[in-house]
Amino acid sequence: MTETVIPPHSRTRRAIASVLVTREQTVPHVSLSATLRVDAHLALRSQINAVAPIKVSIDDLLVKAAAHACPSVPGMKVRWAADAVRRFESVGISAVIGSDRGLATPLGRGR
Repeated sequence: MTETVIPPHSRTRRAIASVLVTREQTVPHVSLSATLRVDAHLALRSQINAVAPIKVSIDDLLVKAAAHACPSVPGMKVRWAADAVRRFESVGISAVIGSDRGLATPLGRGR
């Protein structure tokens, strides 16, 4: 029987996990799931990456698309506060990205 080797977590991975667990436990949120057809996105990504100096991922495109889609659903442009639900004119979506240099949180904006 072969033994499974599980490498220890890096400091970056531990930091990401800690932030995600804290947010999951303390920030009101909703989780959504959907099945998407991304054929057009894959084609667009190939076109962009053929000429762009920095490669674009499918996640990059999904975050940008979500930031632009949220304004069509006014209930998505809100934030929970202690005294009320705050409504905003614009929306920002961020995703945590881990790399060898640490964490980054690029922000996609829509109106």
